[in-house]
Amino acid sequence: MANLTSLTLPIGSSTDRLTLTQQQVDTLINVYYDQNITNKNVSGYVFKDSITTREYYLLTQLGLDVAYTTMQPDVWTLTADKNVLKNGETATLSFGSTLSERDFVVEINNVSVEFGQVSVSQVMSWLTLADGALTLDKGSATDKFMAQVIISAHPVWNGSDTKTLSIALNETEAKTVWINPASQSSSLVYDGSMELLEDYISRCKCYVFNSAGTTKTEIASAIFRGNYSGMTEGSVTFADGTVANITDLNNAGCNFMVLRPDLHIFSGINEDSEEILRCTGAFSAGTGEKVFPKKYIGMFKGFLQNGVLKSQPNRIPTGQQTIAQFWNYAVTGGTGYGLWNYSDWCKENAIQLAWFANTNYDVNVGVGRIGSNSDNGASYNRIRNIVTGFTLPLAGQYKCGKVATQDQGGNSVYCLNFFGIEGMGEQIWEFIIGIRHNGTHAFIWDANEWSETHAPDRDPVALRVTSASGAYIKSIIAGADFDMLPREVGATSGTGMCDGHWVQNTGRLLLVGGNATHGSLCGLSASNAYDAFSNSNPSIGARLAFYGEPSTMTGAEFVASLT
Repeated sequence: MANLTSLTLPIGSSTDRLTLTQQQVDTLINVYYDQNITNKNVSGYVFKDSITTREYYLLTQLGLDVAYTTMQPDVWTLTADKNVLKNGETATLSFGSTLSERDFVVEINNVSVEFGQVSVSQVMSWLTLADGALTLDKGSATDKFMAQVIISAHPVWNGSDTKTLSIALNETEAKTVWINPASQSSSLVYDGSMELLEDYISRCKCYVFNSAGTTKTEIASAIFRGNYSGMTEGSVTFADGTVANITDLNNAGCNFMVLRPDLHIFSGINEDSEEILRCTGAFSAGTGEKVFPKKYIGMFKGFLQNGVLKSQPNRIPTGQQTIAQFWNYAVTGGTGYGLWNYSDWCKENAIQLAWFANTNYDVNVGVGRIGSNSDNGASYNRIRNIVTGFTLPLAGQYKCGKVATQDQGGNSVYCLNFFGIEGMGEQIWEFIIGIRHNGTHAFIWDANEWSETHAPDRDPVALRVTSASGAYIKSIIAGADFDMLPREVGATSGTGMCDGHWVQNTGRLLLVGGNATHGSLCGLSASNAYDAFSNSNPSIGARLAFYGEPSTMTGAEFVASLT
């Protein structure tokens, strides 16, 4: 186009305005953006009945006197075609609607190094943001890191209307496990690094909540001594050094909870048509990922205190309640409290499978409060009422472990702790909400709600195993959501997914973990879909969860707030 020096529209006065068509508006806007035009002093008076903020700004920048009846805001969203970048990759930004990068000021607003030893300045030197695209190029550097880049954009006509976009940078090899291999070996095939998993576990901190769940403080260490029937000595040291007596905390209605941050995984078929689980911990796994949401999970099996479900040490887990009763007791504790759900259980199994490359809980963590399944329930009776809390001294150490005690008959048993959470896969079954089934399909939801007819959040999952009575699980359904429902049974205690499964078509609930009667069939991945909604039994309990975020206090502030 030739250089344009001036343009005067044929209008006589400010009251005699030319009504513009949308095509004319677009043409003038293109004139504004045309870099070949050296003089853009367009003059004239124009009218458009309905005009957008962008159109008004650009037409007035040309020198036009613009009148309108209504002004419409521009609707736009900042997105990228990739949310995870590896070395040499580019994410192309887009702005929605008819807008493009020329309409915006785009900049890197912040870089946060979440993992690794690299500096922010190093990461910044590897990034280029130009022409609506972000490129990561670190050349031959071998640094392993994970970082978040916050890209901000605001339209040139309205600097306050800013949107931000977070893009993850990923240069750490994630732990990958091949799910359900044909050999069904007890130690599944895996490769990759443990670094992201170790980072994730370090974030799984232990806390004491106040009764209402409005405040929390971090546990640094603890003392718990006693026998099966109760604690003889117990205290908690908080992160600021404040020491509190466990009995005082329990009497104040406090809850002992474990943080599980968002867990990012890819569960599905890789480029070689193999079924895999790839775990990137707290960081995005990229396209097709599953994100198990952040949750605080009860450190201990639930105990009913004055009509409210609690997670406390030195308590005998409560049973003999229906799932609806347990849920009501949980939510009575305060806004945010509830029961742990099906997704939480799948999340724990994803952690176990990624960390150990198998689900053999007896080998991975230990043989817990379980006995024989052939002694007519004698071992169950000795183990059922062992108090909670023996693994509390492991809090703050961020690892699995076991602590020895004795059952009521004087037999040695172990209490198990799975990265801060005690007792999963031992002693008694646990109800979980967020799943029900009708004999052929499972219906799954994530909300802190329980009902016998709750609508699912996603398509129903077909049950592949509809009849089983204590058979070892050979493989699971897995899929994009990493469903832990059995796909096949008939393994042994040392092969496949290892733990036991019970199901019948008339069942409606899902129980997890197993009880002391079931011996080696117990475990984190053990499941029971045998029972109706009305079921209540001494061998079935529940575990508290918290669907929210309390404010954080120092230990001293927290203890003072209880008095």
